[in-house]
Amino acid sequence: TDPLVGCSGALFGVLAVATVARPRLAGFMVGFVALNLWYAFAGTGGEVSFGDHLGGLAVGALFVLLARASGGGRLEAA
Repeated sequence: TDPLVGCSGALFGVLAVATVARPRLAGFMVGFVALNLWYAFAGTGGEVSFGDHLGGLAVGALFVLLARASGGGRLEAA
C-alpha cells in the first residue's frame, strides 16, 4: 500500500529493446525475468515493485514489436 518511486520499469523496457538488438543477452534476460517472477509470486523482496519490472519489460517488448511491424530498421543490430 506504500507508493514506490523509481526507474526500474523503464530500465527493464530498455533491456527488452537491447535483448532484441543483441540476442546474446537473451540468457541474462530469461534469468532476470525468472528471478523477478519468483519474487513477485513468492511475495518476498521487501520494498521492490516486481510488477513494475515486468510491466516495463512488456512495454519494451511491445515497442519492439510495433517498431518492427512498422518497418523500423533502426532496431536491428549493427
